[in-house]
Amino acid sequence: LGLEHIMQCMRPDGLLCVIEYDRGFRLAKHLEMAELRIMRQTQIQRREIRSRRRTNVLSTFALYLCQKVV
Repeated sequence: LGLEHIMQCMRPDGLLCVIEYDRGFRLAKHLEMAELRIMRQTQIQRREIRSRRRTNVLSTFALYLCQKVV
């Protein structure tokens, strides 16, 4: 439902940048169903962040650059 609202607000040749945090969701399928053409898909991996004796590991996520199909 949120993607439909975004599509209504986009210009005919508009671009959308989306970050997918949950790799099991398969966002690409939903973007294509919403008539968005995926121009670029990139895997991004964050490294460990250490501060004050704590270590946080941020996982891999995907970045999509899409264009509305006219």
